[in-house]
Amino acid sequence: MLLLKDLQGLFPIFDGSNFITLLGKGLAQRPSNPYLVVADSYLTETAQYADIVLPVATYLESWNLDSSPALGLVPFVALQQPIIRPYGQSVSLSDLFIELAHRIGGGLQKDFKFNSTEEYIKKSASKIEKLERAGGVSYLKQFGVWLDPKEKPKYRTYESREFDTPSGKIEIYSERLKRMGFHPTPVYEPIPGHGDFKGKFVLVTFEPNVMGARSGNFMWLAEIKGNLAFWTVSTRYFKPIIRPFSPTLTASYPISL
Repeated sequence: MLLLKDLQGLFPIFDGSNFITLLGKGLAQRPSNPYLVVADSYLTETAQYADIVLPVATYLESWNLDSSPALGLVPFVALQQPIIRPYGQSVSLSDLFIELAHRIGGGLQKDFKFNSTEEYIKKSASKIEKLERAGGVSYLKQFGVWLDPKEKPKYRTYESREFDTPSGKIEIYSERLKRMGFHPTPVYEPIPGHGDFKGKFVLVTFEPNVMGARSGNFMWLAEIKGNLAFWTVSTRYFKPIIRPFSPTLTASYPISL
């Protein structure tokens, strides 16, 4: 079984992943991969190949906790809570996995000692003593985010931790690389297999930063991105020639089972 989540395999996206190749192999090996399961909020081209489509709620319809690295260097806990009800019969991905774990059984339910994402969030928040004293999830529901008011930003922490180098500092000259047979300082070394570029065309792929691996379904973003283009650069004149083309985009709509 191949389970895919929020990935538009038939949309031309190149983000460094090998997803398109993976999807192609998965679909080509149907005897060994009898089921393709897609969990998504939209009926994408990928979902149309699926044996089972699991309707997933969007982030505006789901619960979640966020405690990502703070730009202000003061740790925080933020609550993502639904602002609208899930569309149709869709549920959040976390609730979907919780229900699957309980249905499958076989010991999986031991690791899911809660019946919903909201219940899991309440249990997780209760383990943060200072947050619990401030009101726990009730506080987060009212204010959205909590941080310890006594906590101060910690700057230049690298001075106490040091870097993972023999000197503990940023090293321009590396004895470690020298012992491994590499040049100890940063240098340019051409790749032998590339040979001489004179008179050749070089293909360099790139991706505008408004689109990513998970934004293939955003029709308005696709319009901001505009047409895809081939840039043909002559190595003799270095004059770019832009040849645009417009791929056919398939509109995606919310699904309900």
